[in-house]
Amino acid sequence: MEQQPEKIKKVERLNEMPEEWQNLRARILEYFENKTDGLDIERVNEFVTSEGLSSTDILFIDFEDIRRLSEILRPYGLADQFSRSTSGVRIPELNLAIVARNPDKEQLNGQIYTEGVAVHESAHGSHKGSFVEYGCETYVPRLGFALQRSLDDRSVPYSGIFLEEGFAEIMKGEYLEKYMSGKEKDRLLEVLGLPEKTPLSREVTVSFQSKSGEVVETVMPIKYLYIKSENGVDCSASAPAASALEIAWKKYPELRTAMIESRGDESKLKEIPKIFERISPGLYSKLQKIFKADSYHFSLGSNIIAAKIKE
Repeated sequence: MEQQPEKIKKVERLNEMPEEWQNLRARILEYFENKTDGLDIERVNEFVTSEGLSSTDILFIDFEDIRRLSEILRPYGLADQFSRSTSGVRIPELNLAIVARNPDKEQLNGQIYTEGVAVHESAHGSHKGSFVEYGCETYVPRLGFALQRSLDDRSVPYSGIFLEEGFAEIMKGEYLEKYMSGKEKDRLLEVLGLPEKTPLSREVTVSFQSKSGEVVETVMPIKYLYIKSENGVDCSASAPAASALEIAWKKYPELRTAMIESRGDESKLKEIPKIFERISPGLYSKLQKIFKADSYHFSLGSNIIAAKIKE
């Protein structure tokens, strides 16, 4: 018997968020109290818009609420976006950013730590992705500079995640550098063992280890670090990507302009690979193929950019 060809699924762009997701979004916003006590949300929004980015809705929850949030998201296939190690997440399907307030991190770093996470997630949310229907499911295939490579298998990692995470984190770093109080700076410098009044742009060498035990070192400004314990610091997985983009933006300011403008105008996206090709032929392709969003692989990408710019 002759085998019948598989029915081709069509991708259709939707004009608005599906009703099911609208209802889920409303349910979450109604269920959780927005915990903004002590946070300067107005300053966060003003900073984001001053950078030429559109603002986004942010829900602040208690760290203990992550489990309940995951339970609500799980039936919709969205629960894996938040974990106990995550401080914030942008859920494009709901056009909503959620930040979990970690009392331990706020005690060590001040509430500006949480404001920085909010800036990071707002930067992600500055690109309003399009909803598309494929088969019987609805997707948001583009998340800023990150593009879903397969609509048939959601486990396939996004391309462009390095640039998307680096962009969001560099905005966070600029916010912290501008608004971190003297007391908060002094505490960070003390833990790092650096002299008082050391600028947050000062670079330090940070090491990251892969799951197989391989170690890579990269250089980054201390504004991307936060106090993890009384005697140690850490950074987000996105920090190495941000430090690399910062190097590129300083030498090629048109790259910053193109990346910001493309958040609201996707036609500007075509300028970004052109600029990276001017930095070094093939560089953009290499960065797009960094599929693992962890500090080790992002450090490898960061070192590639730094080396190419120094050539």
